[in-house]
Order: sequence, then C-alpha cells, then structure tokens
Amino acid sequence: MKKRPGIALPTTKMERIFQSLSIVCILMAVIYIASVWSSLPNTVPTHFNAAGEPDGWGGKESIWFLPVLSTFLFILFFFLSKVPHLHNYPMEITEENAEKMYRASKKLLAVIGFEVCFFLAIAAGGTVQSAFGKDGLGWWYVPLLLIVLFSTIFFHLYKLTKIKSSQ
Repeated sequence: MKKRPGIALPTTKMERIFQSLSIVCILMAVIYIASVWSSLPNTVPTHFNAAGEPDGWGGKESIWFLPVLSTFLFILFFFLSKVPHLHNYPMEITEENAEKMYRASKKLLAVIGFEVCFFLAIAAGGTVQSAFGKDGLGWWYVPLLLIVLFSTIFFHLYKLTKIKSSQ
C-alpha cells in the first residue's frame, strides 16, 4: 500500500460547531437523567421493540449507559478526526487530492458524531419517559436514525467522488 501524505489540518469552525453541539447533547442527557434520578423507578427500560415499546428491563443505573456510550463515541470520533490519513477512502489518496479528502473526512466525522450524540440523547430522554410509564421512543426513532445517518454518509461519499472527479 502506498503511503498517504500526512497533512496537519486545523479544526474548522464548522467542525468545532458540530463538536460543541455534540457536547451539548451529552450534557443535556446527563443533566436530565440527574434531575430525575431520585424519582426514577428502580427498574427502567433497557431495550425497545420495533414499535418503540420497552421489551427489556434493568436496574435504574443502566440508564447511564446511553450518555456513557455517547461520550465514548464522541471522544473516539474526535481523536479519529485528528488522523485523517488513516481513514478509509473509496479512492486513492494522492498529493493532489489529500487535503480536500482529509477535510471532507474530518467534516463527516464531526457531523456523524453530532448525529449519534443527538440520537442517543433522544434515546436517553425516551428511556426516562418510558420508565415513568409515558410514551418514550416511538416507532419512528430507528427509521429516522437510519435515514439521517445513511443520508449523511451517502451525501459525503458523493462529495468525495466529486473531489476525485475534479482532479
């Protein structure tokens, strides 16, 4: 495999905005869970079926899994964005296209990171609502999550192919 050019790219304003929004989503989930912690029942939903109804249960401590997962994924995406020359690309990276490809990949990670944090925050809120016996996550949650994530990925892949064809 041919060695890819290593280019130090500063974080763009747009990437910082998406990273900041990701942190806000994580904090909102943590604050919300902490604010209702004392009134949460000892058993909370841990899994939902396709209709958005709870079908798995666990101790109330399990509700922290979603913000912890969100934090882990945010950190992972943050550090992965620092090494775009190690990312997987659908075409060869050359000296001519490296900067544009790396920028596009870093942007994709920032956007996907935000979307994941956003949807995990919604899941945390829905889980809390379900624990209180209210409607939590509806049937729309998983389809919307998949549509948003795959649309983002396909849009960015399309943009990557445009970078290649403009060379």
